[in-house]
Amino acid sequence: MNKILTKIQSRLSRRGLKISLGTIREKYLSLEILDYDNPTDDELSSVVDYFIQTSSLPVPVEQVEAEDFELEISSNDEAITPSETTTTEIVRTTAQSLGIVLDTQEISDIAANVNNSSDDLHDSLDDIKSAIIAFVKYKSSLNSQRINQVVEEINDVVNDEFTSNSQQLTQGLQAINRNMQQQNTDFKRKVNAAISAFKVPTAG
Repeated sequence: MNKILTKIQSRLSRRGLKISLGTIREKYLSLEILDYDNPTDDELSSVVDYFIQTSSLPVPVEQVEAEDFELEISSNDEAITPSETTTTEIVRTTAQSLGIVLDTQEISDIAANVNNSSDDLHDSLDDIKSAIIAFVKYKSSLNSQRINQVVEEINDVVNDEFTSNSQQLTQGLQAINRNMQQQNTDFKRKVNAAISAFKVPTAG
């Protein structure tokens, strides 16, 4: 409510009327207003008009209209100009509603991009959603590239290891075969030697 009272005080001050917030609050609460935290323009004007009518200071009509117009523009500009904090929070909540988890730096980066591309945050929710989705797709693309790289590296290691194992097995089997052939040759030589020992000499 203090923001509303300050707004009324600012309008009166522009007309040369210095009214305390306490006095404005007392009059404001005495009126039949449906929502004191969100009054209509007519309800605000009724409070301003009351103090103008009860004041002895003359206020030019043209000055009142011009100042009202200027004040409303200023008020509207304040309403539609997003702060970085507000943008960051909307990016965070929008990402959460999409089931997307972003860290603080990622949220800040997206918020900065949205601030640079739009002057009206309330009309930029689709832009925020698109920025988040584009960022997630970008991260997914990087992850996909990394996954392909990891799989390729693993396949290279597997192929190298299997090739090494295959060579090791082949060399082992060849060594066993050579050993068996050598043992067979040695056995035959020993048999022949034994037979020769029992051979009857030829008569001379």
